[in-house]
Amino acid sequence: MDIQVYSEDLLNLLVKYLKSKGNNVTVKTYLNMVVDEGSFKPYSPEKVIRLSEKDLNFFMEIKKVQGRMMTKDSARDLIRKWRYYGLYVDNGLVAIAWSYSKNE
Repeated sequence: MDIQVYSEDLLNLLVKYLKSKGNNVTVKTYLNMVVDEGSFKPYSPEKVIRLSEKDLNFFMEIKKVQGRMMTKDSARDLIRKWRYYGLYVDNGLVAIAWSYSKNE
């Protein structure tokens, strides 16, 4: 199970609680990136692109690895609804990132 926590105080309480119930807990730190679509410039523009329908098969494979099976229609809906970006290495999609909250 992955749980995102944005408060260190809450993280400490959650870890303590989960360990008290006998769970093995690993804490990992991830960095968030905040940009707007107009100013987004990938670090490696030859490898990182905004995903489109042509990327559906690769996208579905990554979602499958994440434990989420989906149809082409549901994958297409996600790519259209959110701003998914993908990292390509050796002609294969190896990582995805997306905007899941947006303030206008």
